[in-house]
Amino acid sequence: MAQPHCYTLIQALSGAEKRAFVVYAQRHVIGGGNQYVILYQLLEDMPVYDADALVSSMRAAGLPVRWFKADLNYLYQLLLDHLRHLHRDKTVHLHLLAYLADIELLLHKGLAEACRKQIIKAIALAKQAEAWSLLHRILLWERRLAVAHPELGISTAGVVRQMQEATEQQEMFDTALSLYEQAVVLRVQTVQARSKQKLSGFRRLEQHALFRQAPNSMGVLTRIRLMQVLCMRYYAGREMESELTATKSIISLYDKHPILREAYAADYVAAHARVISLLKNMDAQAFAKALEAFRAFEQQEDALHARMVNAQIFAQSYMVELSHNLNAGKYERASLLLPAIQTGLKKHGKHLGESIRLSFDFMITYTLFSNGAYAQARDRMHSLLQRYSPALRPDVYAFARLLDLMIHLALGNHSNIRSEYRSVAYQFKKQPKLYATENRILKYFSHPRYYTGHAQFQHLDDLEDDLRQIQHKGMEQYALGYIRFFDWIRSRKERVPMGRLRSKDSKV
Repeated sequence: MAQPHCYTLIQALSGAEKRAFVVYAQRHVIGGGNQYVILYQLLEDMPVYDADALVSSMRAAGLPVRWFKADLNYLYQLLLDHLRHLHRDKTVHLHLLAYLADIELLLHKGLAEACRKQIIKAIALAKQAEAWSLLHRILLWERRLAVAHPELGISTAGVVRQMQEATEQQEMFDTALSLYEQAVVLRVQTVQARSKQKLSGFRRLEQHALFRQAPNSMGVLTRIRLMQVLCMRYYAGREMESELTATKSIISLYDKHPILREAYAADYVAAHARVISLLKNMDAQAFAKALEAFRAFEQQEDALHARMVNAQIFAQSYMVELSHNLNAGKYERASLLLPAIQTGLKKHGKHLGESIRLSFDFMITYTLFSNGAYAQARDRMHSLLQRYSPALRPDVYAFARLLDLMIHLALGNHSNIRSEYRSVAYQFKKQPKLYATENRILKYFSHPRYYTGHAQFQHLDDLEDDLRQIQHKGMEQYALGYIRFFDWIRSRKERVPMGRLRSKDSKV
């Protein structure tokens, strides 16, 4: 059943917003115990939206139900009005929009001096926030003020010149944003191609004239976007030190411009998340310190962007920490994170994209498997394969299919392996750019003689020897970042879960 926007918005409100709405509605809608407050409370109490149940509850509360959909729409508009009123000055862009409303109202009322005062403040704020399109609109109103009130002595030519400068800055930012989007595509293609051949595409992007322009001639946000293009090239080329340095420079730019840091909080948090992701493979002590500091960024609930930013902090911090433990073979330590991750996924679910959910589901399944919880891992994997499209994250999905075969083997479901093998082989044939590691692991499951009977240990030795030769070719070592196949081979030989392997060095 489709949920009306009114219901989903109510469920998305913070506690402070809910409390304030009741007061707001009682003040702004005629009638003391008005029907919209009652309707709001009925919707707030519904764990799952049900139109029939809502109508029944409305009748029981003495509310008219004939036009209840219209009432839902009115309540929705009332909620939006409330949020606009409550958060009018909470973000720089909302503040600028409020200034625009003030300027228009004051001009039409003939209050020229008051209007000019708001324009001056709005222009200063727009420049600080690099809100070039809004600055252009503000300047357009300043020109209208100058025409309507020539006694103010405002130069219309000067105003138009400022409008042109704002347009030039907006065009530079748009160009940088276009380069950024092209870099995103190249980064994805590089990952999917399992090679560094796509790096030439980044070189072509970096030949754009904007990269040769003096930094002080462009806005901070434009410079950040260009630096992010470089970061994606470093990522694609596995130049971790260079990427770390560039990402720290981005953070430094934001720190020098607090208004921009606040306005683009999600982008700022993402930069810090990338730093901890890089440090996990470079400096254990620095990683632990950065991870603790990153989680301290959590926003207070009354901030408009709090839920979105806090969801990002949760997702990135736990994803990196879980990945770090799994990559290091610390499977038991990884399992200790699962309760907090499950709670966080439930709390922040509305603000997490499917790609993030897929990554979490894969790593949670891998964690369960590595610690011997094979039945739980099977159930989780079944849900994963049913829920997600292979096109969402082809790299993760491919390794998930291999992990599925490993789970069936651990459970002794040999008949399932035969049918699953054919399905995975068909899927792999449609992806010619797989790691050689993936194809070699898949071959191991091609016939029961490889994984059952007296010869299985010899076949495990053969598999290990092949993987050790493969891992030094091209980008094959990165395949071992998804699953520690050498630990898995050892666990098969020792007949214990990966998390219970002896302390013998199991580095790849």
